[in-house]
Amino acid sequence: MQRYISKRVWLGIITCVYLNSVYPQKYKDGEYFYIYLYAKESNAPMNFILNGKNASFVKELTPNNEFTSLTDSKDDWQNYYLVKFAPQKATQLKLIAKIANFSSNPIIFQKEN
Repeated sequence: MQRYISKRVWLGIITCVYLNSVYPQKYKDGEYFYIYLYAKESNAPMNFILNGKNASFVKELTPNNEFTSLTDSKDDWQNYYLVKFAPQKATQLKLIAKIANFSSNPIIFQKEN
């Protein structure tokens, strides 16, 4: 979980699940994340970056979706996404979410070999 902060003002919160670790047989043609977040600027442009590269696929999901059981979160006031990135050779994955002109601190994931 990561908070967006700008000039000591809380702007949102993000939670991510690295799906390749949870479902390795299903998600193997890229790096997949289940992301849900709350942002004060919920209509602002959103972008996800992994190790400096933009997502290749972003699908907004309903609050009650196939990944709900992983986090037990299905609130209407949050946004839910399935996000795919190109396969990464690096074992350390740094995920950043950008909303409008603000970005999260990197959220670090370790790939299993």
